[in-house]
Amino acid sequence: MQGAGLVRAADALLRMAGGRVVKVRMPLAGVPSDDAEQLGLASAGFQDVEMGPVAFRKARALLKAGEGPRYELMVSVSAVMGLVGSLGFESVAVLFRECAGIVVGERLLFVESCTASEAGGEIYCYRLGLRGPVGLVV
Repeated sequence: MQGAGLVRAADALLRMAGGRVVKVRMPLAGVPSDDAEQLGLASAGFQDVEMGPVAFRKARALLKAGEGPRYELMVSVSAVMGLVGSLGFESVAVLFRECAGIVVGERLLFVESCTASEAGGEIYCYRLGLRGPVGLVV
């Protein structure tokens, strides 16, 4: 199976294994002429961009003290490359480094890692390591 066939197969498998759509939360560009933003009194805000198909699962059941739960997100290379192109990033690494997190349902999860899965030298999906927010312990 060659490059385009691998990507189509990965898309089909991800749709069958969950087929979820998540949102990548991106910070909006600031307005240089806005005095409130320059003083830190207001923020530019965020934009949620849909990404799918993805498969989402809990990565580890045991937690260390002070850590939030960990999750794993497998996402199609076609979905990721579509975002890289439409948002104007130079690479996948920059996209996920600059994002504020991934919104799954109503939860904002933080991106800890991004690795490419490949077969025959062709990338067919990306695996994101995500961390949930740390709950307050009273």
